[in-house]
Amino acid sequence: MNIIESLVDKVKNLNKETLLDIAISVIVIALFFMISNLISYVIIRLFSLKEKDKKKIKQNAFYKPLSRIIKVTGIYIAVMLLNLSTEANITLVKLYKIALIICVSNGLADIFNPKSVIFEKLEEKTKYSGDKQLNNFVSKIAKAVIYFVAIYLVLLELGYNLGGLVTGLGISSVIIAFAAQDIAKNLFGGFAIITDKPFSVGDWIEVGDYSGTVIDITFRSTKIKATDNTVITINNSTVVESFVKNWGNIDKRRYSTTLNLPLNTSETTVKRLLKKIEFALKTNPQIVPDSIQVHFENIKLEGIQIFIYLNSTQTGYDDFEAFKDGVNLEILKVLESENVKLSYPGQNIYIKEKPMNDTQDQK
Repeated sequence: MNIIESLVDKVKNLNKETLLDIAISVIVIALFFMISNLISYVIIRLFSLKEKDKKKIKQNAFYKPLSRIIKVTGIYIAVMLLNLSTEANITLVKLYKIALIICVSNGLADIFNPKSVIFEKLEEKTKYSGDKQLNNFVSKIAKAVIYFVAIYLVLLELGYNLGGLVTGLGISSVIIAFAAQDIAKNLFGGFAIITDKPFSVGDWIEVGDYSGTVIDITFRSTKIKATDNTVITINNSTVVESFVKNWGNIDKRRYSTTLNLPLNTSETTVKRLLKKIEFALKTNPQIVPDSIQVHFENIKLEGIQIFIYLNSTQTGYDDFEAFKDGVNLEILKVLESENVKLSYPGQNIYIKEKPMNDTQDQK
Protein backbone atom coordinates (compact mmCIF):
# COMPACT_ATOMS: atom_id res chain seq x y z
CA MET A 1 0.00 0.00 0.00
CA ASN A 2 2.93 2.37 0.76
CA ILE A 3 4.21 1.95 -2.80
CA ILE A 4 0.77 2.61 -4.30
CA GLU A 5 0.27 5.70 -2.13
CA SER A 6 3.70 7.02 -3.11
CA LEU A 7 2.98 6.44 -6.80
CA VAL A 8 -0.36 8.26 -6.47
CA ASP A 9 1.39 11.20 -4.82
CA LYS A 10 3.93 11.23 -7.67
CA VAL A 11 1.14 11.40 -10.25
CA LYS A 12 -0.65 14.18 -8.34
CA ASN A 13 2.52 16.27 -8.15
CA LEU A 14 3.66 15.87 -11.75
CA ASN A 15 6.52 18.07 -12.88
CA LYS A 16 9.41 17.90 -15.31
CA GLU A 17 11.64 15.97 -12.89
CA THR A 18 8.86 13.48 -12.10
CA LEU A 19 8.10 12.92 -15.80
CA LEU A 20 11.82 12.40 -16.45
CA ASP A 21 12.00 9.82 -13.60
CA ILE A 22 8.96 7.98 -14.99
CA ALA A 23 10.40 8.01 -18.51
CA ILE A 24 13.74 6.62 -17.27
CA SER A 25 11.91 3.93 -15.27
CA VAL A 26 9.87 2.85 -18.31
CA ILE A 27 13.06 2.69 -20.41
CA VAL A 28 14.81 0.58 -17.73
CA ILE A 29 11.87 -1.86 -17.54
CA ALA A 30 11.71 -2.16 -21.34
CA LEU A 31 15.48 -2.68 -21.55
CA PHE A 32 15.54 -5.40 -18.89
CA PHE A 33 12.57 -7.17 -20.50
CA MET A 34 14.32 -7.13 -23.89
CA ILE A 35 17.68 -8.46 -22.65
CA SER A 36 16.35 -10.88 -20.00
CA ASN A 37 16.31 -13.94 -22.28
CA LEU A 38 19.71 -13.09 -23.75
CA ILE A 39 21.37 -12.67 -20.34
CA SER A 40 19.71 -15.86 -19.09
CA TYR A 41 21.03 -17.72 -22.15
CA VAL A 42 24.58 -16.37 -21.66
CA ILE A 43 24.68 -17.26 -17.95
CA ILE A 44 23.52 -20.85 -18.56
CA ARG A 45 25.92 -21.14 -21.52
CA LEU A 46 28.83 -20.11 -19.26
CA PHE A 47 27.97 -22.76 -16.66
CA SER A 48 27.46 -25.50 -19.24
CA LEU A 49 30.35 -25.04 -21.66
CA LYS A 50 29.96 -28.52 -23.18
CA GLU A 51 26.38 -27.84 -24.21
CA LYS A 52 26.15 -26.06 -27.58
CA ASP A 53 22.58 -26.87 -28.59
CA LYS A 54 20.52 -23.65 -28.21
CA LYS A 55 17.28 -25.57 -27.82
CA LYS A 56 18.63 -27.64 -24.91
CA ILE A 57 20.06 -24.53 -23.25
CA LYS A 58 16.64 -22.87 -23.40
CA GLN A 59 15.09 -26.03 -21.96
CA ASN A 60 17.36 -25.79 -18.92
CA ALA A 61 15.41 -25.67 -15.63
CA PHE A 62 16.93 -22.27 -14.73
CA TYR A 63 16.46 -20.56 -18.11
CA LYS A 64 12.96 -19.21 -17.42
CA PRO A 65 13.53 -18.47 -13.67
CA LEU A 66 16.69 -16.49 -14.54
CA SER A 67 14.79 -14.58 -17.17
CA ARG A 68 12.07 -13.77 -14.62
CA ILE A 69 14.67 -12.69 -12.04
CA ILE A 70 16.18 -10.26 -14.55
CA LYS A 71 12.73 -8.85 -15.37
CA VAL A 72 11.84 -8.51 -11.68
CA THR A 73 15.21 -6.84 -11.05
CA GLY A 74 14.46 -4.39 -13.85
CA ILE A 75 11.10 -3.51 -12.28
CA TYR A 76 12.80 -3.15 -8.86
CA ILE A 77 15.47 -0.78 -10.21
CA ALA A 78 12.87 1.20 -12.21
CA VAL A 79 10.66 1.77 -9.15
CA MET A 80 13.69 2.68 -7.00
CA LEU A 81 14.56 5.36 -9.58
CA LEU A 82 11.21 7.06 -8.90
CA ASN A 83 12.55 8.26 -5.52
CA LEU A 84 9.53 7.13 -3.51
CA SER A 85 9.20 7.45 0.25
CA THR A 86 11.44 5.49 2.62
CA GLU A 87 8.54 3.27 3.75
CA ALA A 88 7.65 2.52 0.14
CA ASN A 89 11.25 1.56 -0.62
CA ILE A 90 11.34 -0.79 2.40
CA THR A 91 8.16 -2.49 1.16
CA LEU A 92 9.64 -2.65 -2.33
CA VAL A 93 12.76 -4.41 -1.04
CA LYS A 94 10.59 -6.99 0.73
CA LEU A 95 8.52 -7.62 -2.39
CA TYR A 96 11.71 -7.93 -4.45
CA LYS A 97 13.14 -10.52 -2.04
CA ILE A 98 9.86 -12.48 -2.08
CA ALA A 99 9.87 -12.44 -5.90
CA LEU A 100 13.46 -13.73 -5.91
CA ILE A 101 12.53 -16.54 -3.49
CA ILE A 102 9.61 -17.59 -5.71
CA CYS A 103 11.75 -17.54 -8.88
CA VAL A 104 14.60 -19.51 -7.31
CA SER A 105 12.27 -22.08 -5.74
CA ASN A 106 10.52 -22.61 -9.09
CA GLY A 107 13.89 -23.14 -10.73
CA LEU A 108 14.98 -25.65 -8.09
CA ALA A 109 11.64 -27.46 -8.34
CA ASP A 110 12.02 -27.73 -12.13
CA ILE A 111 15.45 -29.31 -11.64
CA PHE A 112 13.74 -32.21 -9.87
CA ASN A 113 11.27 -32.79 -12.68
CA PRO A 114 11.23 -36.56 -13.44
CA LYS A 115 12.26 -35.83 -17.05
CA SER A 116 15.02 -33.39 -16.12
CA VAL A 117 18.76 -33.73 -16.78
CA ILE A 118 19.53 -34.56 -13.14
CA PHE A 119 17.79 -37.94 -13.44
CA GLU A 120 19.43 -38.63 -16.82
CA LYS A 121 22.89 -37.98 -15.36
CA LEU A 122 22.05 -40.10 -12.32
CA GLU A 123 21.27 -43.01 -14.66
CA GLU A 124 24.52 -42.51 -16.61
CA LYS A 125 26.89 -42.30 -13.63
CA THR A 126 25.29 -44.90 -11.32
CA LYS A 127 23.59 -48.27 -11.50
CA TYR A 128 20.31 -46.53 -10.83
CA SER A 129 17.66 -48.01 -13.15
CA GLY A 130 15.76 -44.78 -13.70
CA ASP A 131 12.43 -46.27 -12.70
CA LYS A 132 9.62 -43.88 -13.62
CA GLN A 133 7.70 -44.33 -10.37
CA LEU A 134 10.82 -43.84 -8.24
CA ASN A 135 11.62 -40.69 -10.24
CA ASN A 136 8.13 -39.35 -9.55
CA PHE A 137 8.40 -40.26 -5.87
CA VAL A 138 11.80 -38.54 -5.40
CA SER A 139 10.58 -35.57 -7.44
CA LYS A 140 7.49 -35.03 -5.26
CA ILE A 141 9.50 -35.23 -2.02
CA ALA A 142 12.16 -32.83 -3.31
CA LYS A 143 9.56 -30.34 -4.53
CA ALA A 144 7.66 -30.53 -1.23
CA VAL A 145 10.86 -29.70 0.70
CA ILE A 146 11.76 -26.84 -1.69
CA TYR A 147 8.31 -25.23 -1.50
CA PHE A 148 8.18 -25.69 2.28
CA VAL A 149 11.49 -23.82 2.65
CA ALA A 150 10.27 -21.15 0.18
CA ILE A 151 7.05 -20.59 2.16
CA TYR A 152 9.09 -20.39 5.37
CA LEU A 153 11.39 -17.71 3.87
CA VAL A 154 8.44 -15.73 2.46
CA LEU A 155 6.76 -15.71 5.88
CA LEU A 156 9.98 -14.44 7.44
CA GLU A 157 10.14 -11.62 4.88
CA LEU A 158 6.52 -10.72 5.67
CA GLY A 159 7.50 -10.31 9.31
CA TYR A 160 5.74 -13.27 10.88
CA ASN A 161 7.18 -14.40 14.22
CA LEU A 162 7.74 -18.07 13.39
CA GLY A 163 9.60 -18.62 16.66
CA GLY A 164 6.47 -17.69 18.62
CA LEU A 165 4.39 -19.85 16.32
CA VAL A 166 6.60 -22.89 16.98
CA THR A 167 6.46 -22.21 20.74
CA GLY A 168 2.68 -22.02 20.61
CA LEU A 169 2.53 -25.33 18.81
CA GLY A 170 4.17 -26.94 21.85
CA ILE A 171 0.70 -27.04 23.45
CA SER A 172 -0.44 -29.44 20.77
CA SER A 173 2.79 -31.45 20.62
CA VAL A 174 1.02 -34.76 21.27
CA ILE A 175 -1.36 -34.25 18.34
CA ILE A 176 1.51 -33.20 16.08
CA ALA A 177 3.54 -36.26 17.15
CA PHE A 178 0.70 -38.59 16.20
CA ALA A 179 0.22 -36.81 12.87
CA ALA A 180 3.95 -36.95 12.16
CA GLN A 181 3.98 -40.66 13.00
CA ASP A 182 1.19 -41.31 10.49
CA ILE A 183 2.95 -39.23 7.83
CA ALA A 184 6.22 -41.09 8.46
CA LYS A 185 4.49 -44.48 8.16
CA ASN A 186 2.91 -43.53 4.83
CA LEU A 187 6.17 -42.01 3.58
CA PHE A 188 8.23 -45.12 4.35
CA GLY A 189 5.38 -47.27 3.05
CA GLY A 190 5.44 -45.38 -0.25
CA PHE A 191 9.23 -45.72 -0.44
CA ALA A 192 8.92 -49.48 0.19
CA ILE A 193 6.32 -49.83 -2.56
CA ILE A 194 8.45 -47.90 -5.06
CA THR A 195 11.70 -49.77 -4.28
CA ASP A 196 10.35 -53.30 -3.70
CA LYS A 197 7.91 -52.95 -6.62
CA PRO A 198 5.15 -55.32 -5.46
CA PHE A 199 3.08 -53.58 -8.16
CA SER A 200 3.32 -50.75 -10.67
CA VAL A 201 0.98 -48.21 -12.22
CA GLY A 202 -1.34 -50.07 -14.57
CA ASP A 203 -1.33 -53.36 -12.61
CA TRP A 204 -4.57 -54.94 -11.44
CA ILE A 205 -4.21 -55.62 -7.70
CA GLU A 206 -6.22 -56.79 -4.71
CA VAL A 207 -5.52 -55.15 -1.34
CA GLY A 208 -7.68 -56.51 1.46
CA ASP A 209 -11.30 -55.90 0.45
CA TYR A 210 -10.36 -53.56 -2.41
CA SER A 211 -9.38 -54.35 -5.99
CA GLY A 212 -8.70 -52.32 -9.09
CA THR A 213 -6.11 -50.89 -11.47
CA VAL A 214 -3.28 -48.83 -9.92
CA ILE A 215 -3.44 -45.30 -11.33
CA ASP A 216 -1.02 -43.44 -9.04
CA ILE A 217 1.50 -44.01 -6.24
CA THR A 218 2.42 -40.98 -4.11
CA PHE A 219 4.52 -40.64 -0.96
CA ARG A 220 1.30 -40.74 1.11
CA SER A 221 -1.13 -43.07 -0.64
CA THR A 222 -1.85 -45.44 -3.51
CA LYS A 223 -4.83 -44.81 -5.78
CA ILE A 224 -6.64 -47.63 -7.57
CA LYS A 225 -9.53 -47.48 -10.02
CA ALA A 226 -12.25 -50.05 -9.33
CA THR A 227 -14.46 -51.74 -11.95
CA ASP A 228 -17.24 -49.19 -11.34
CA ASN A 229 -14.77 -46.38 -12.22
CA THR A 230 -14.57 -45.13 -8.63
CA VAL A 231 -11.12 -44.11 -7.40
CA ILE A 232 -10.08 -45.68 -4.09
CA THR A 233 -7.29 -44.06 -2.07
CA ILE A 234 -5.42 -46.37 0.31
CA ASN A 235 -2.74 -45.19 2.75
CA ASN A 236 0.66 -46.65 1.91
CA SER A 237 1.06 -47.90 5.49
CA THR A 238 -2.14 -49.94 5.03
CA VAL A 239 -0.91 -51.34 1.70
CA VAL A 240 2.43 -52.43 3.19
CA GLU A 241 0.75 -54.16 6.14
CA SER A 242 -1.86 -55.92 3.96
CA PHE A 243 -1.79 -59.01 1.77
CA VAL A 244 -1.42 -57.76 -1.83
CA LYS A 245 -2.33 -59.92 -4.81
CA ASN A 246 -0.89 -58.56 -8.06
CA TRP A 247 -2.50 -59.94 -11.20
CA GLY A 248 -0.20 -57.83 -13.36
CA ASN A 249 2.98 -59.77 -12.50
CA ILE A 250 1.79 -63.08 -13.94
CA ASP A 251 2.53 -64.18 -17.51
CA LYS A 252 -0.61 -66.33 -17.80
CA ARG A 253 -3.97 -66.55 -16.07
CA ARG A 254 -6.11 -69.58 -15.31
CA TYR A 255 -9.58 -70.17 -16.66
CA SER A 256 -11.74 -73.11 -15.58
CA THR A 257 -15.39 -74.01 -15.68
CA THR A 258 -17.67 -77.03 -15.33
CA LEU A 259 -20.53 -77.67 -17.76
CA ASN A 260 -23.58 -79.57 -16.50
CA LEU A 261 -25.26 -81.47 -19.34
CA PRO A 262 -28.69 -83.13 -19.05
CA LEU A 263 -28.57 -86.72 -17.75
CA ASN A 264 -30.24 -87.97 -20.91
CA THR A 265 -27.34 -86.78 -23.11
CA SER A 266 -26.06 -89.72 -25.11
CA GLU A 267 -22.51 -91.08 -24.97
CA THR A 268 -21.94 -90.26 -28.63
CA THR A 269 -22.99 -86.65 -28.11
CA VAL A 270 -20.71 -86.28 -25.07
CA LYS A 271 -17.72 -87.59 -27.06
CA ARG A 272 -18.42 -85.18 -29.93
CA LEU A 273 -18.74 -82.26 -27.50
CA LEU A 274 -15.37 -83.08 -25.89
CA LYS A 275 -13.64 -83.10 -29.27
CA LYS A 276 -15.38 -79.98 -30.60
CA ILE A 277 -14.72 -77.92 -27.46
CA GLU A 278 -11.05 -78.92 -27.42
CA PHE A 279 -10.67 -78.08 -31.12
CA ALA A 280 -12.35 -74.68 -30.65
CA LEU A 281 -10.04 -73.84 -27.74
CA LYS A 282 -6.88 -74.87 -29.63
CA THR A 283 -7.70 -72.41 -32.41
CA ASN A 284 -7.78 -69.49 -29.96
CA PRO A 285 -4.40 -67.63 -30.13
CA GLN A 286 -4.88 -66.20 -26.61
CA ILE A 287 -4.77 -69.68 -25.02
CA VAL A 288 -1.56 -71.52 -24.06
CA PRO A 289 -1.96 -74.68 -26.23
CA ASP A 290 -0.34 -77.18 -23.81
CA SER A 291 -2.59 -76.06 -20.95
CA ILE A 292 -5.95 -77.09 -22.48
CA GLN A 293 -7.81 -79.85 -20.62
CA VAL A 294 -11.33 -80.98 -21.50
CA HIS A 295 -12.56 -84.01 -19.52
CA PHE A 296 -15.69 -86.00 -18.79
CA GLU A 297 -15.48 -85.17 -15.09
CA ASN A 298 -18.40 -86.88 -13.35
CA ILE A 299 -22.04 -87.96 -13.34
CA LYS A 300 -24.15 -86.39 -10.63
CA LEU A 301 -27.78 -85.61 -9.92
CA GLU A 302 -27.20 -82.16 -11.43
CA GLY A 303 -26.19 -83.76 -14.72
CA ILE A 304 -23.22 -85.02 -16.73
CA GLN A 305 -20.21 -82.82 -15.86
CA ILE A 306 -17.58 -81.71 -18.38
CA PHE A 307 -14.56 -79.96 -16.85
CA ILE A 308 -12.62 -77.35 -18.86
CA TYR A 309 -9.24 -75.95 -17.77
CA LEU A 310 -6.75 -73.72 -19.59
CA ASN A 311 -4.28 -70.84 -19.21
CA SER A 312 -4.65 -67.53 -21.02
CA THR A 313 -1.96 -65.06 -22.04
CA GLN A 314 -4.37 -62.21 -21.23
CA THR A 315 -3.42 -61.18 -17.67
CA GLY A 316 -4.91 -57.67 -17.42
CA TYR A 317 -8.33 -57.45 -15.77
CA ASP A 318 -10.19 -55.94 -18.73
CA ASP A 319 -8.36 -58.14 -21.25
CA PHE A 320 -9.05 -61.30 -19.25
CA GLU A 321 -12.74 -60.46 -18.86
CA ALA A 322 -13.01 -59.96 -22.63
CA PHE A 323 -11.16 -63.24 -23.15
CA LYS A 324 -13.63 -65.11 -20.89
CA ASP A 325 -16.55 -63.65 -22.84
CA GLY A 326 -15.09 -64.99 -26.06
CA VAL A 327 -14.41 -68.48 -24.68
CA ASN A 328 -17.86 -68.77 -23.09
CA LEU A 329 -19.57 -67.73 -26.32
CA GLU A 330 -17.49 -70.25 -28.28
CA ILE A 331 -18.54 -73.03 -25.88
CA LEU A 332 -22.20 -72.06 -26.26
CA LYS A 333 -21.83 -72.26 -30.06
CA VAL A 334 -20.48 -75.81 -29.76
CA LEU A 335 -23.39 -76.82 -27.49
CA GLU A 336 -25.92 -75.30 -29.90
CA SER A 337 -24.33 -77.20 -32.81
CA GLU A 338 -25.15 -80.46 -30.98
CA ASN A 339 -28.56 -79.19 -29.88
CA VAL A 340 -27.56 -79.60 -26.20
CA LYS A 341 -28.79 -77.25 -23.49
CA LEU A 342 -27.10 -76.88 -20.12
CA SER A 343 -29.00 -78.34 -17.20
CA TYR A 344 -29.90 -76.29 -14.16
CA PRO A 345 -30.49 -77.20 -10.50
CA GLY A 346 -33.83 -78.94 -10.07
CA GLN A 347 -35.53 -82.19 -9.24
CA ASN A 348 -36.99 -84.70 -11.67
CA ILE A 349 -40.10 -86.61 -10.58
CA TYR A 350 -40.85 -89.87 -12.38
CA ILE A 351 -44.43 -91.33 -12.17
CA LYS A 352 -44.70 -95.02 -12.79
CA GLU A 353 -48.06 -96.18 -14.11
CA LYS A 354 -49.48 -99.50 -12.91
CA PRO A 355 -50.18 -102.15 -15.56
CA MET A 356 -53.82 -102.52 -16.72
CA ASN A 357 -53.97 -106.18 -15.63
CA ASP A 358 -53.21 -105.26 -12.02
CA THR A 359 -56.00 -102.72 -12.04
CA GLN A 360 -58.55 -105.17 -13.36
CA ASP A 361 -57.58 -107.83 -10.80
CA GLN A 362 -58.17 -105.37 -7.99
CA LYS A 363 -61.65 -104.72 -9.28
